[in-house]
Amino acid sequence: MGLSRSVAGKVVLVTGAASGMGRAIAEVFGAEGAKVAATDRNADDLAGTASWRLAMIRTCLPHLTRERAGRIVNIASTEGLGATPYLSPYTVSKHGVVGLTRSLACELGPQGVTVNCICPGPIHTGMTAPIPDDDKQKFARRRVPLRRYGEPEEVAQVVLSVALPASSYLNGAIIPVDGGLTAKFGYGSGDALAAWPRRLQSARDKPCDRTVRWAPPGLRRRRASRPPIAP
Repeated sequence: MGLSRSVAGKVVLVTGAASGMGRAIAEVFGAEGAKVAATDRNADDLAGTASWRLAMIRTCLPHLTRERAGRIVNIASTEGLGATPYLSPYTVSKHGVVGLTRSLACELGPQGVTVNCICPGPIHTGMTAPIPDDDKQKFARRRVPLRRYGEPEEVAQVVLSVALPASSYLNGAIIPVDGGLTAKFGYGSGDALAAWPRRLQSARDKPCDRTVRWAPPGLRRRRASRPPIAP
């Protein structure tokens, strides 16, 4: 069996490719010689929901099954492996993506299509940009064994590895790319958004995901009552 580690000439559809991890993924595949179709939707659409992803997959399915070697790589979050208080809309959406990945892995496996999911932890993107640098550094030092935030390209390189023709027996995998966050705290630890509530009031009017602007009254006080996490 010849297992290629090249995507040269392969057709790759990347959603959310205007910025952040989506853009990095498109650039990495393009640099490897793939034929990349980069797409995006505006902030008012529900491009991050499981239902939207399912509709996209259904549209692409005839092309994915044609050679019995299709690859679907969903992007969720470590929030899809656990939960952070007061971020329930975001958490629900990411758990949905993880569940969709596992279901489709079982459904599409017989047709030769693999379905896997990448769960990034704290990554430097537009979504985490409103978090002050000091808070990012404190969070990383306390929770991430690598003691830093990741870069979008680091996530993109894992996506590339999962999508390789050689990764033909990887199916239904949920892969954290989080610098060791879940290894240290387990799958109930949530992700970089745990650093957000301290600054939600000051950041609520900045351009970021609508779920982050939501918080119940008194959030700052309740969060402050928690015991500190040892470094």
